[in-house]
Amino acid sequence: RPPLPSGQMSDPYVTVHEVSRAVQRAVLVGFIAVVARPILAFKPAMDSLLGVAIPTIVVLLVAGFRKLTVSVSDEEVTCAFGHGWPRRRVPLSQIESVSTRRLGWVYGWGIRLAPQGWLWRAAGRDTVCLHLATGRNLYLGVEDPAALADQIRRRL
Repeated sequence: RPPLPSGQMSDPYVTVHEVSRAVQRAVLVGFIAVVARPILAFKPAMDSLLGVAIPTIVVLLVAGFRKLTVSVSDEEVTCAFGHGWPRRRVPLSQIESVSTRRLGWVYGWGIRLAPQGWLWRAAGRDTVCLHLATGRNLYLGVEDPAALADQIRRRL
């Protein structure tokens, strides 16, 4: 990519990775089987805050972690779940290098501890690994890790 004239910013690169509808349905069915069914079986009073709050919180958490958006600007890499929360910003000046890596299913989805750092992943196993100046890693699970890694490297 040719360098931009001094002071001119390039367009941000944005990628969105979302859990498939089939997986979303499976999570909903699992939620009903594991959480909602026992609540209905024990028939808590409808005015019971606990009987309504726990299932509501679980549904909101699952819905919030179904989509991961990663954007790369000339200053930072930003990753956010759902509608923008939780969000993490990493200044490009803190990124020493970028690589791609496949992490096993055992690390799960959402925000998890991973080898020497944190994993942010909505689905899949392929990730972009940001090697940070702190000595830690940030893994971003995206559909096309090679394209994201290339966009970050271009801006470093």
